[in-house]
Amino acid sequence: MKFFSTVIVSFFICTNIFSQAITLKDAIDIGLKNSLDIQVLRNNQQIADVYNNYGVAGGLPVVTGSVADNEQVNNINQKLNTGEVIKRNGASGNTFTSSLNASLLLYNGSRVVTTKKRLEELELQSEQYTNSLIQNTVASIMTAYYDVVRQQSYLKTIEGSIEASQKRLEIV
Repeated sequence: MKFFSTVIVSFFICTNIFSQAITLKDAIDIGLKNSLDIQVLRNNQQIADVYNNYGVAGGLPVVTGSVADNEQVNNINQKLNTGEVIKRNGASGNTFTSSLNASLLLYNGSRVVTTKKRLEELELQSEQYTNSLIQNTVASIMTAYYDVVRQQSYLKTIEGSIEASQKRLEIV
């Protein structure tokens, strides 16, 4: 946060050197737009919003399916008790199985409801944390801005004092 304030102060100093005026609103807009922490927290807030549903909490039905197809090639060399000999090379066999399963949660001790409430609280917490960081960033920008304004005013006062001292020197 100190680094961010230093960057803002140096930004204001550079703008004064190049005689570009910046308002407090512009400084706040630039600071909020360029803050990566705020962008990351907004992404986390969107993730929390997506996760806040009954599907993530485990309250939706589950449908699963599977299909298996096994192809086999065998060589057969068989001698029966009747004396017949069966000899086959490359005899193929195929086994095909499929299944479809569905399950519906009826009751699990209110775990789904409490998980959904926890997800809602996490979403609210993420939103409040983002708002808190935005407010802290705005406060640090305003502090840095008014510090620069104070320094500029102090510089003008010193310049006026120097001019007055030079006038007194000329008079004397």
